[in-house]
Amino acid sequence: MCLVVTQRSCLAFFICVLLAAPTSARVSTAKDSQDPAQRGTIYPDSPAGLQHFVEDVLGAIKDSDSTRADSLWQSAVLPAHAAWFATVFGEKEGISLEASYAKHLANSPFLPGKAYTFAASIDTVKILVLPLAQAAVSRPDSWAKAIQLSLREEVHAYRVEALSAGSTRSIMLGYFFYVSGGFREVDELVFGSLAAAKQLPLLPYISAAEAQMLLLQSTQPVAPRLSARGISNTVILDVIIDVAGQVRSASILSGDLVLGNAARAAVLTWRYRPYIQNGQAVDVETTVTIIFPL
Repeated sequence: MCLVVTQRSCLAFFICVLLAAPTSARVSTAKDSQDPAQRGTIYPDSPAGLQHFVEDVLGAIKDSDSTRADSLWQSAVLPAHAAWFATVFGEKEGISLEASYAKHLANSPFLPGKAYTFAASIDTVKILVLPLAQAAVSRPDSWAKAIQLSLREEVHAYRVEALSAGSTRSIMLGYFFYVSGGFREVDELVFGSLAAAKQLPLLPYISAAEAQMLLLQSTQPVAPRLSARGISNTVILDVIIDVAGQVRSASILSGDLVLGNAARAAVLTWRYRPYIQNGQAVDVETTVTIIFPL
């Protein structure tokens, strides 16, 4: 009799465990999904993913949740940054960038800057995330172009700013690089040491549409065969046109290197009408987009 009772008791206990286990798992999963950042959540490598990350940082600041804000911001520090700068920007540029980055970290260890505090204080703010190549074109007065021209390796990089509702002014929130599965922030002032930043000419900038109206002569680039799948067929060049209408320089802003060099070789032969400013011809800067046939 006792044996029967014991078996039934064990069976009942076993059934209770089975019924309880899925519920426990569901609760655990729901908790994880509600607060992904605190379990090292991965924000996908995309403008939307970065926007979500920045919004979480601003939300933590707005809620006075310093623990969460600090945790998120610590995750944005570049791992092994000395080696990373040397690899991505070259040894010479890497040394100066590393020194500037290390100094910045020492002055504001793992804490969002004043720009984030100010952005969090605004009632309605929109986060604008631009891929680096797009920022280099649409934000010609930013560091984006100098960064793009200084890269020695292809990286996923973005420029982030906050826009206040009803205002045309933006709040710069930094440049982010997707490294080792996460977004890592680098303050824009770190890039002041770049050689390209010091050499960039301060020229009048005209849109690609304006430059097209000045174009007199162009030759199509010789299209290399696209052997690898997934390669973008679009190349964007930064172009400087001199006072005689000749292309003085053409630098690859985005696109495959092989296609970029083919586009660059063709664009260097193009001729334009001189750009007139205040009654005289001046050098001018613009962008040229080349789309190769697939």
